[in-house]
Amino acid sequence: MRIKLCTLNSLLHESNTFTKENEDFISSIEKELNEKIELTSIDDYDCDIKLIFIASGGSEGLFLKALPKIKEPFYFLTKGTNNSLAASLEIMTYLNIYNLKGEILHGSPEYISSRLKNINECIKKENDYVRLGVIGKPSDWLISSIPNYDDIKRTFGIELVDITLDEVISLYNDDIKNKVDINQLNFDKEEVEKADHFANALKEVVRRY
Repeated sequence: MRIKLCTLNSLLHESNTFTKENEDFISSIEKELNEKIELTSIDDYDCDIKLIFIASGGSEGLFLKALPKIKEPFYFLTKGTNNSLAASLEIMTYLNIYNLKGEILHGSPEYISSRLKNINECIKKENDYVRLGVIGKPSDWLISSIPNYDDIKRTFGIELVDITLDEVISLYNDDIKNKVDINQLNFDKEEVEKADHFANALKEVVRRY
């Protein structure tokens, strides 16, 4: 699990004591995780989990200024001093107003490390999505029947892949030269051959995508 962290705090709180307190807090979480937490910039998302450490009160404006650079869901790390939790609650209230997703990680190092492990497992499961091929498009008059592919992937874990009819027809025609022995079947030979060629075309679509 790769975790990166950026810190937001008011300049009024900066001191050697404040810095040492924050370092000890992060170290205690690293010890529970048995993982190193990398310090980084606000817009660096090359990681599994990005934490925003609200280290003090007065960080709300800094978060609002940084908002265009950061992504949902927001994971706010807080501690029990310097109005850290109060500032995080204020930020979460703002996010709720605009239907933006966030979570406050507050408590003991044991709890925070446990929650981070749970979040990481959930992220892994979200990435294990299903891919389904979509052949053709809804008719022009079905204006409310065209789903949003991003919403489907986010909600159901299903990625939809558009397959053109031209590609399927081409695969169907290519398969016609592959004859199938259907003499023993008590069905219309021509229709069974068509079905067999179409089934093979779909198998090739599955293999490609």
